[in-house]
Amino acid sequence: MVETLANSEFSLSIEDSRTKEVDIKKETTANAKSGGSNTQENKSENSSNLEDQNKNDIGNDLASEFVNSAEYQLLKQEMLKQKVLCNLKESTGILQNASAIDVNGKLPKINWDDIYNMSANVMEIYTKEVDELLGEMDKLFKQQFIWQEAAFTTDSHRGAKRMSQVEKWVCDKENYIEYIEYEFKESAATIKNVIESLSK
Repeated sequence: MVETLANSEFSLSIEDSRTKEVDIKKETTANAKSGGSNTQENKSENSSNLEDQNKNDIGNDLASEFVNSAEYQLLKQEMLKQKVLCNLKESTGILQNASAIDVNGKLPKINWDDIYNMSANVMEIYTKEVDELLGEMDKLFKQQFIWQEAAFTTDSHRGAKRMSQVEKWVCDKENYIEYIEYEFKESAATIKNVIESLSK
Protein backbone atom coordinates (compact mmCIF):
# COMPACT_ATOMS: atom_id res chain seq x y z
CA MET A 1 0.00 0.00 0.00
CA VAL A 2 2.79 2.38 0.89
CA GLU A 3 4.61 1.53 -2.35
CA THR A 4 1.40 2.35 -4.24
CA LEU A 5 1.18 5.69 -2.44
CA ALA A 6 4.82 6.45 -3.21
CA ASN A 7 4.36 5.55 -6.90
CA SER A 8 1.19 7.64 -7.15
CA GLU A 9 2.98 10.61 -5.53
CA PHE A 10 5.88 10.20 -7.97
CA SER A 11 3.52 10.08 -10.99
CA LEU A 12 1.64 13.13 -9.70
CA SER A 13 4.91 15.05 -9.34
CA ILE A 14 5.83 14.17 -12.95
CA GLU A 15 2.43 15.33 -14.20
CA ASP A 16 2.75 18.56 -12.22
CA SER A 17 6.18 19.26 -13.71
CA ARG A 18 4.85 18.62 -17.24
CA THR A 19 1.88 20.93 -16.59
CA LYS A 20 4.25 23.65 -15.34
CA GLU A 21 6.41 23.28 -18.47
CA VAL A 22 3.34 23.66 -20.71
CA ASP A 23 2.21 26.75 -18.77
CA ILE A 24 5.67 28.30 -19.07
CA LYS A 25 5.71 27.68 -22.84
CA LYS A 26 2.25 29.26 -23.21
CA GLU A 27 3.29 32.28 -21.18
CA THR A 28 6.48 32.69 -23.23
CA THR A 29 4.51 32.51 -26.50
CA ALA A 30 1.98 35.08 -25.28
CA ASN A 31 4.75 37.45 -24.21
CA ALA A 32 6.46 37.09 -27.60
CA LYS A 33 3.20 37.95 -29.41
CA SER A 34 2.53 41.01 -27.29
CA GLY A 35 5.91 42.50 -28.39
CA GLY A 36 7.07 45.88 -27.14
CA SER A 37 3.62 47.23 -26.23
CA ASN A 38 3.95 45.98 -22.69
CA THR A 39 7.49 47.31 -22.12
CA GLN A 40 6.41 50.01 -19.67
CA GLU A 41 4.18 47.59 -17.80
CA ASN A 42 7.03 45.10 -17.64
CA LYS A 43 9.37 47.77 -16.24
CA SER A 44 6.90 48.76 -13.52
CA GLU A 45 6.23 45.12 -12.76
CA ASN A 46 9.97 44.43 -12.59
CA SER A 47 10.50 47.37 -10.22
CA SER A 48 7.71 46.18 -7.94
CA ASN A 49 9.15 42.68 -8.11
CA LEU A 50 12.55 44.06 -7.10
CA GLU A 51 11.01 45.84 -4.11
CA ASP A 52 9.22 42.67 -3.07
CA GLN A 53 12.44 40.71 -3.56
CA ASN A 54 14.36 43.17 -1.37
CA LYS A 55 11.73 42.85 1.35
CA ASN A 56 11.85 39.08 1.04
CA ASP A 57 15.66 39.17 1.21
CA ILE A 58 15.51 41.18 4.45
CA GLY A 59 12.97 38.75 5.87
CA ASN A 60 15.07 35.79 4.77
CA ASP A 61 18.18 37.30 6.37
CA LEU A 62 16.36 37.78 9.66
CA ALA A 63 14.90 34.28 9.44
CA SER A 64 18.28 32.71 8.69
CA GLU A 65 19.84 34.66 11.55
CA PHE A 66 17.18 33.30 13.91
CA VAL A 67 17.47 29.74 12.58
CA ASN A 68 21.24 29.77 13.09
CA SER A 69 20.96 31.14 16.62
CA ALA A 70 21.59 29.03 19.71
CA GLU A 71 18.15 29.91 21.07
CA TYR A 72 16.48 28.37 18.02
CA GLN A 73 18.56 25.20 18.29
CA LEU A 74 17.67 24.85 21.97
CA LEU A 75 13.99 25.38 21.23
CA LYS A 76 14.17 22.86 18.39
CA GLN A 77 15.75 20.24 20.65
CA GLU A 78 13.07 20.76 23.28
CA MET A 79 10.31 20.46 20.68
CA LEU A 80 11.75 17.29 19.14
CA LYS A 81 11.69 15.60 22.53
CA GLN A 82 7.89 15.40 22.35
CA LYS A 83 6.63 11.92 21.55
CA VAL A 84 4.17 13.06 18.90
CA LEU A 85 6.95 14.71 16.89
CA CYS A 86 9.10 11.61 17.19
CA ASN A 87 6.24 9.51 15.78
CA LEU A 88 5.65 12.04 13.02
CA LYS A 89 9.34 12.10 12.10
CA GLU A 90 9.51 8.31 12.06
CA SER A 91 6.35 8.01 9.92
CA THR A 92 7.62 10.62 7.48
CA GLY A 93 10.92 8.80 7.14
CA ILE A 94 9.15 5.52 6.45
CA LEU A 95 6.92 7.10 3.81
CA GLN A 96 9.91 8.71 2.12
CA ASN A 97 11.79 5.39 2.10
CA ALA A 98 9.06 3.00 1.00
CA SER A 99 11.57 0.20 0.35
CA ALA A 100 12.53 0.19 4.04
CA ILE A 101 9.02 -0.80 5.22
CA ASP A 102 8.70 -4.20 6.81
CA VAL A 103 5.58 -5.96 5.63
CA ASN A 104 4.94 -7.37 9.08
CA GLY A 105 5.90 -4.13 10.80
CA LYS A 106 3.37 -1.68 12.17
CA LEU A 107 3.29 1.92 11.10
CA PRO A 108 2.98 4.08 14.23
CA LYS A 109 -0.27 6.02 14.27
CA ILE A 110 -0.14 9.77 14.64
CA ASN A 111 -2.25 11.40 17.31
CA TRP A 112 -3.53 14.45 15.46
CA ASP A 113 -5.12 15.88 18.60
CA ASP A 114 -1.67 16.05 20.17
CA ILE A 115 -0.32 17.73 17.04
CA TYR A 116 -3.07 20.36 17.12
CA ASN A 117 -2.51 20.91 20.83
CA MET A 118 1.23 21.20 20.26
CA SER A 119 0.75 23.77 17.47
CA ALA A 120 -1.66 25.70 19.69
CA ASN A 121 0.93 25.66 22.47
CA VAL A 122 3.60 26.90 20.06
CA MET A 123 1.38 29.78 18.96
CA GLU A 124 0.54 30.54 22.58
CA ILE A 125 4.23 30.66 23.50
CA TYR A 126 4.95 32.80 20.44
CA THR A 127 2.13 35.22 21.30
CA LYS A 128 3.31 35.42 24.90
CA GLU A 129 6.89 36.19 23.86
CA VAL A 130 5.71 38.83 21.37
CA ASP A 131 3.55 40.44 24.06
CA GLU A 132 6.53 40.47 26.42
CA LEU A 133 8.72 42.08 23.76
CA LEU A 134 6.07 44.69 23.03
CA GLY A 135 5.79 45.38 26.77
CA GLU A 136 9.56 45.83 27.03
CA MET A 137 9.53 48.13 24.01
CA ASP A 138 6.75 50.18 25.64
CA LYS A 139 8.81 50.45 28.84
CA LEU A 140 11.88 51.49 26.86
CA PHE A 141 9.83 54.09 25.01
CA LYS A 142 8.55 55.51 28.30
CA GLN A 143 12.09 55.57 29.71
CA GLN A 144 13.34 57.27 26.56
CA PHE A 145 10.56 59.87 26.87
CA ILE A 146 11.46 60.49 30.52
CA TRP A 147 15.15 60.86 29.64
CA GLN A 148 14.22 63.21 26.82
CA GLU A 149 12.13 65.38 29.16
CA ALA A 150 14.89 65.32 31.78
CA ALA A 151 17.51 66.33 29.21
CA PHE A 152 15.28 69.14 27.95
CA THR A 153 14.70 70.40 31.51
CA THR A 154 18.42 70.19 32.32
CA ASP A 155 19.36 72.06 29.15
CA SER A 156 16.72 74.70 29.86
CA HIS A 157 18.03 75.27 33.40
CA ARG A 158 21.63 75.33 32.17
CA GLY A 159 20.73 77.85 29.47
CA ALA A 160 18.81 80.05 31.93
CA LYS A 161 21.76 79.95 34.34
CA ARG A 162 24.20 81.00 31.63
CA MET A 163 21.88 83.78 30.49
CA SER A 164 21.70 85.01 34.09
CA GLN A 165 25.50 85.00 34.33
CA VAL A 166 25.80 86.91 31.05
CA GLU A 167 23.19 89.42 32.20
CA LYS A 168 25.07 90.01 35.47
CA TRP A 169 28.36 90.43 33.60
CA VAL A 170 26.82 92.98 31.20
CA CYS A 171 25.21 94.90 34.08
CA ASP A 172 28.54 95.02 35.93
CA LYS A 173 30.24 96.32 32.78
CA GLU A 174 27.56 98.98 32.36
CA ASN A 175 28.00 100.09 35.99
CA TYR A 176 31.77 100.17 35.53
CA ILE A 177 31.43 102.31 32.40
CA GLU A 178 29.08 104.69 34.25
CA TYR A 179 31.61 104.92 37.08
CA ILE A 180 34.46 105.67 34.67
CA GLU A 181 32.32 108.32 32.99
CA TYR A 182 31.63 109.90 36.39
CA GLU A 183 35.34 109.84 37.23
CA PHE A 184 36.16 111.52 33.93
CA LYS A 185 33.64 114.26 34.62
CA GLU A 186 35.00 114.77 38.15
CA SER A 187 38.55 114.88 36.84
CA ALA A 188 37.56 117.37 34.15
CA ALA A 189 35.85 119.59 36.73
CA THR A 190 38.87 119.44 39.04
CA ILE A 191 41.26 120.30 36.20
CA LYS A 192 39.03 123.19 35.20
CA ASN A 193 38.96 124.57 38.74
CA VAL A 194 42.75 124.29 39.05
CA ILE A 195 43.26 126.11 35.76
CA GLU A 196 40.85 128.86 36.79
CA SER A 197 42.55 129.28 40.16
CA LEU A 198 45.96 129.48 38.56
CA SER A 199 44.83 132.03 36.02
CA LYS A 200 43.69 134.51 38.69
